[in-house]
Amino acid sequence: MKLGAGILIIDDEQSTACVFQRYLNRKGFKTDTAAGGAEGLEKFKAGHYDLVIIDMHMPGLSTADVVAELKSLDRGLNILAVSASAESREINEVLAAGAKKFIDKFILLPDLLAEIKRI
Repeated sequence: MKLGAGILIIDDEQSTACVFQRYLNRKGFKTDTAAGGAEGLEKFKAGHYDLVIIDMHMPGLSTADVVAELKSLDRGLNILAVSASAESREINEVLAAGAKKFIDKFILLPDLLAEIKRI
């Protein structure tokens, strides 16, 4: 993924979203955050994003449903699912819905950047 790309971070844990956002902004990406799936879908429809980073455990809409909806809006969208505690069944559901990859939420920030650059 090229520098300057738009990244939407969907996570109900504001502290995690803020850490990801600040780091990625410093690395040259344009980022936005949403506190849940419904808000994330609204922001995605209103903006332009090349990548979505989405937490797998949020209240409201299931992550798999949000991923499927995002992919229906943009088939080429890259989506990274993140979680601190996901079961293999949940990971498989999100990947089947269209997420490109699952990564541990507590990934080191340089490793997150490396994952993004590989996309």
